[in-house]
Amino acid sequence: CFFFQAEDGIRDVERSRGLGDVYKRQGVMAVSAIIVFLFLFLSISEFNLKIRVLSQKIREGWETNTWIERLYIISQEKLPLYSHPDLSFDVRTIRSRKGSQESTIVSSVNKTKIKINPFDSEHRRHLTISSLSQTHMLIFNKFPIVPCHVLVITKEFEKQNSLLNSNDFEAALLAMKALDGIIFFNSGPNAGSSQEHKHLQIIPQNSFPDGRLPISSLFEKSELICVNPDPKGVGEDLFITKELNFKHLLHPFKQSDIPVSYTHLR
Repeated sequence: CFFFQAEDGIRDVERSRGLGDVYKRQGVMAVSAIIVFLFLFLSISEFNLKIRVLSQKIREGWETNTWIERLYIISQEKLPLYSHPDLSFDVRTIRSRKGSQESTIVSSVNKTKIKINPFDSEHRRHLTISSLSQTHMLIFNKFPIVPCHVLVITKEFEKQNSLLNSNDFEAALLAMKALDGIIFFNSGPNAGSSQEHKHLQIIPQNSFPDGRLPISSLFEKSELICVNPDPKGVGEDLFITKELNFKHLLHPFKQSDIPVSYTHLR
């Protein structure tokens, strides 16, 4: 929805002018509005086309790529959260179908203390799905925890503990929509990241029970407290909830907001 303030001619320096000049200005504004609308329409159409192509590449690649370590579940159980017994962790014990070979590789690397970047151009080529932007690309996770587990990585090396930026979000939004997935970012070793090269992980929502993130129910029934009201009133408020006893910020948005957000990030 667009809002325009019509020019009334009162604030101009000139003492007086004809109505024709006012109408000319309104005409220019109307043309500008049409151009903006067409730009957004074409950008959103381009976005929707990209996600359809990308989604197909992910599905087909998952079935045919032989470099992915296919894992199988040995056991699975649910562990309830102490603070929220109605929520639980889904704990899976998994094993690679090439388990002995992989353990040998890891052991060899540890002994020689050689640091290998699995996301550099040499190692990632067999797992590449598609370029997402000038700065990011999408690859398969070589050791997926669920089917179609993919990674958004920077083409050039950036440290994993560096701050997320608009380029990261632009690429991640495209991949997230293509996979109908959930993004998570482990910003360093303390958060569980084992690789120094910056990457975000995406897994499909249908990997979870009922096709949704288990913690979603916590946000739905808890009161959200606005801690950073958006002065422009365009829906950029930030929230916290008393249900979580660690530092956090929440910003809810609708599925329909994603294409527009992607356009703005570009």
